[in-house]
Amino acid sequence: MLTVTLQRLAIVLCVVFLVAVFLLVRKNRIILKYSLLWLLTCLVLLLLAIFPEILDTVSRWIGVYVPSNAFFAILLFCIFLMLISFSIIVSSDQRAIVRLTQEISVLENRIRELESAVKPAEDVPAGERA
Repeated sequence: MLTVTLQRLAIVLCVVFLVAVFLLVRKNRIILKYSLLWLLTCLVLLLLAIFPEILDTVSRWIGVYVPSNAFFAILLFCIFLMLISFSIIVSSDQRAIVRLTQEISVLENRIRELESAVKPAEDVPAGERA
């Protein structure tokens, strides 16, 4: 069973964290789809803190004798899931950045070629143009 102090601390921290994530979404500092993982994790931890019976059952299932240790193990597992998820997102974004940078380079080169093709025609005096 969680101690009352730990239970209250977990509830307060989860509520504060939920409010912080909502404010970040509201101020467009974080995209909604990326905040969903944070919100889901925080809601799960909040449920475990509010209803310690769930935590007792889960801790027995996973073979942890002290429920507070199970709470921190679940918290650590959630953090690892978020790290993996965000690593995948960052890797995907990095590949997209490289691809877009290459496309920009090709387009800039094409613009230079077109500008150099147009420039000689501008150098011809107006009376000599056909």
